[in-house]
Amino acid sequence: MSRSSIKRNAVLNAFCAVLKIAFPLVTFPYAARILLPDGIGQVNFANSVVSFFAIFADFGLYYYGSREGAKLRDDKAELSKFAKETFILNIGTCAISFAALLATALSIGKLREIFPLIMISSSQIIFSCSAFYWLYTAQEDYEYITKRQIAFQIFGIIFLYLFVHTKEDVNWYCAMGVLVNVGSNLSNFFHSRKFIDWKNGNSNFDVLKHVKPALPFLGIVLATSIYTIIDTSMLGLISDNVQTGFYSAANKINKLLLGIVTAATAVLLPRISIYEDKNERGKTIDLFTKAFCASLFFAIPAASGLMILREPIMTLVSGKDFLQASEAMLYLSPTFVAISLSTLIGMQLFTPLKKERYTLYAEILGVILNLSINLFLIPKYGALGAAIGSLIAECGVLLFELSAAWAYLKKGKTLLFFIQCLVASASMALALKFIKIEIPNKIIQTALQVILGAFTYAAVSLMIRNKAACEIVKFIQAKLKRRR
Repeated sequence: MSRSSIKRNAVLNAFCAVLKIAFPLVTFPYAARILLPDGIGQVNFANSVVSFFAIFADFGLYYYGSREGAKLRDDKAELSKFAKETFILNIGTCAISFAALLATALSIGKLREIFPLIMISSSQIIFSCSAFYWLYTAQEDYEYITKRQIAFQIFGIIFLYLFVHTKEDVNWYCAMGVLVNVGSNLSNFFHSRKFIDWKNGNSNFDVLKHVKPALPFLGIVLATSIYTIIDTSMLGLISDNVQTGFYSAANKINKLLLGIVTAATAVLLPRISIYEDKNERGKTIDLFTKAFCASLFFAIPAASGLMILREPIMTLVSGKDFLQASEAMLYLSPTFVAISLSTLIGMQLFTPLKKERYTLYAEILGVILNLSINLFLIPKYGALGAAIGSLIAECGVLLFELSAAWAYLKKGKTLLFFIQCLVASASMALALKFIKIEIPNKIIQTALQVILGAFTYAAVSLMIRNKAACEIVKFIQAKLKRRR
């Protein structure tokens, strides 16, 4: 089977991330103004609890399947056997996780208060075994993923505007997200027949042999999620729904843009797995260095822009009722850089190199830092305390992983590139700080500020001969020449 280029895969996956941004940008502002911080807080609290159990349901099979499936993708018989075995394993982990969630929700008072929301959200666990996201990553079939995502997000938008009209419609808002995810999962399952022969083949399955190699990935995802999901869960348990709503709004805006950077580099795992399988370490280092620099090029200015424009962006996306959340956003914005780089190192490098233990150690460090700081700061500072805890934890994870991955980078080029990105981002920040754009329409005003920042960053990057900026210009020029 012919494979798309990494550039095309990166573009398609980044486009999927843009769609993920566009979807909340259409749905969240509408829902936030209707449900207000309390309603948004309830839904996100319920989702955070369910997400924790969903980690056990997945059992680390996404990353394990992506790595092993990439090696088997040209052997349909072996790939089909692998898919069936992991599917059976996933059914079992989903059933156990759902039962554990149900028991937990019935035994804790604060969870019983939002029991209907938890049950609605828990449908994602029941149907998660049909997702097969690992299969499409291993096959590098990003075109299908893009088409599927467009279809179900359009469905979600229609559903939202049909059923969410008052602040009492929190259940319908929660159901919207669930239906989009469940629909995507079922679509993945039926489309998997393109790669998997479900009817024929060997029926002598050895399901348990996948448990041990998948466990490290479960540990990694669990540790990662503890200090990403636990912020919302701890706010809901220790603080209140309003503070949970503030934090959720700030974190959502940050994660929306983060998705573009991480998605563009998420296509590397199957390709690096194949390089390592063929013992082509030089290609691994070259590809990883390029991806690392690309992440720096986009993540640093994005974080700077979010810090400076946090108040108008928060007001536009969530409404004036969420303006207090901009304080938490100030501390969450730098995590944009830390998460994009640590995700790249941990999942796109260490996983194909079979060095996932380093990722696990880093995430455990993050858990310890985050839990300790949250317990100390959340009771007094609420959403702001959770944001500070996240920032310190993410920086700790990045420093640990970076030290372990240093041997796989072309260090001189990377350091110079990092300095260039800082210089260009500082210039952009100064332009946004001192060049005032005052017009009545706040949407147009914020859009012009974003354009000004992007133009300043691009101009300074070209002036100092930033390699990524120069390559983008060359790419655009080549495309224009072809059209002529």
